[in-house]
Amino acid sequence: MVISSNKFLRIHGGIPDEIPPRCISSQFGLSEGSNGIVHLLVVWRITSMILAFQLAVFALIATSSILLISVPVVFASSDGWSSNKKIVFSGTSLWIGLVFLVAILNSLIS
Repeated sequence: MVISSNKFLRIHGGIPDEIPPRCISSQFGLSEGSNGIVHLLVVWRITSMILAFQLAVFALIATSSILLISVPVVFASSDGWSSNKKIVFSGTSLWIGLVFLVAILNSLIS
């Protein structure tokens, strides 16, 4: 069975040694004479921002879940509010900060 080079690249995600550099630059969307380093840095920055956004959204969801369970438990316990007031306020402050962080990161990547 013979596999064409394009199909090989899609299956394995790598670049074989036999492909000349001009084909590699066209594979990544670079034109002749363009600065490939700048293009790769921009792609890396966008990927990093998307990863940071996803982590911030995950942290917001995790914090929301923890607060959803812990705040009613604190209010229902007999001496819970007076002893756990600082923890509830810290969690709420963290949640508000994460909401603003997600909003800022969302505006940067979209």
